[in-house]
Amino acid sequence: MFSIHPELISHYSSFFRHAFHRQNDDKDQIKFLILKDVEVSVFGLFNQWLFTQEIECEGASPDLMDVAKLWTYGGIWGVWQLQNDAMKLLIPLVSRETEGPQKEKKTVLQQFVEHAYATKENTALTKLALHRILSFVSFVDNIKQW
Repeated sequence: MFSIHPELISHYSSFFRHAFHRQNDDKDQIKFLILKDVEVSVFGLFNQWLFTQEIECEGASPDLMDVAKLWTYGGIWGVWQLQNDAMKLLIPLVSRETEGPQKEKKTVLQQFVEHAYATKENTALTKLALHRILSFVSFVDNIKQW
């Protein structure tokens, strides 16, 4: 559960602005939204970004998949600056992944590619995934693994 002032989250997000606008306009009433399928770690990054305009994870480098999901939700929530900030992190995070496709286990890079291609749209995320995939093409025995 996160406590965020509706004015703050509405300032940055058209999604939340509309969601709170649909609720009763009583200023003294506590408003809440239940977001299904949003992981706590991902929304935590968003919550922290609302206050600092930075994506950080308590001294550690953010998790690639959390940042990828944050980028995706940035689009859903209409927070374009969040998407830009997430992409600045995603490029080096994706570049650090050196484990290509494997039959025995799903690597982080494979998870990223699957997430990027979960939608049918051609986005900056899919372009980043494709760029990284191409760096492995000569090493992949069976390209269908991807």
